[in-house]
Amino acid sequence: MSAKRHTEVVEVLGPWSVATSKAFWEGFAPAPLAAGPEQQRLRTAFCVEADWRRAEVAVTQHGVTATVVGHGVHFLTAYVASV
Repeated sequence: MSAKRHTEVVEVLGPWSVATSKAFWEGFAPAPLAAGPEQQRLRTAFCVEADWRRAEVAVTQHGVTATVVGHGVHFLTAYVASV
C-alpha cells in the first residue's frame, strides 16, 4: 500500500511556537532531533492511535495558524488529532 499525503491548517491554541517546540525536542532522549537551520519546521514520525500505523508529520507555523502535512497509509485525518 502506498503512502498518502494530507495537509490541514489548524488554529494555534494558546502561546505556542514551532521554534520553541523544536528547540525542546532537539535534546530530548532517546532520539533527539538533529539541530539545524530549519527552525520554522518541526518534523516527526509516530504511530497513529487509530490504527498504530506509522505517520510522518511536518508542522509549520504562520502566526495564529499551523499547517500540518502528514504522510501515512491509513486514517490520514486521525494524525492531526495526535499532533
